[in-house]
Amino acid sequence: MYAWITDDNNQTWRGMIFAYYGSNQDPYNFHYVVLDADKKHLINVSLFHIGATQRIYTRVVWIDSDMSDWTKNTNQGMVNFLSDYQPRLLADQISVELLKKCIQLDEEYNYQEIVEVKGASGIKNLLEITSWFDDAHVTVVKRSDEKLKVHFAPTWGYKLTLFFDESASYDLGEDSECNWWSDASLFLEGGYLCLCDAEDVQHFDPKELNCWFRAKKMSYKLEPSPLA
Repeated sequence: MYAWITDDNNQTWRGMIFAYYGSNQDPYNFHYVVLDADKKHLINVSLFHIGATQRIYTRVVWIDSDMSDWTKNTNQGMVNFLSDYQPRLLADQISVELLKKCIQLDEEYNYQEIVEVKGASGIKNLLEITSWFDDAHVTVVKRSDEKLKVHFAPTWGYKLTLFFDESASYDLGEDSECNWWSDASLFLEGGYLCLCDAEDVQHFDPKELNCWFRAKKMSYKLEPSPLA
């Protein structure tokens, strides 16, 4: 896993996630274990931040949701090579050797500012890091020939820009100003990637969809948004 991380002082950096832990009793008592901004020590970072207007933001915004090399359950998880530790104690107890391994893995991660959506794994990752576009709202769509650039309003601690290329088309629905997404589907059909504001859709039918984007190629840029 790899993410944008923001601490209590609004300092933001990128890094790997090595563990998480939460609580059955309090859904907002959830933490990730990551390297600090200086990449020298592991620290525990609270996932949720409640702003002055009581709006909820996330301090840890996923870039890469892959957890294939993890040991995990609902309330805690960690990368396999750290499985001898308890996640909430990992930052204080990790050995010098394993800390060096965490730092090395973080340095070796191949971060890409703009990511092309490729295959089932790329589709799965984009849906997961955006929480299936929960509370997404399209603010600007720019068209250039067969290309689209789509800006979304900041939500849940991140800003998202989508790029559609080659035979791109879209429809924002009857009232784009009031169009706030609750869930999304993203699928490949007939050589086209289709993203739509609807749950569990696997077939493109513009008559049945309210808001959608479609093209032969799709990529995205995800950035953290300031915590208010």
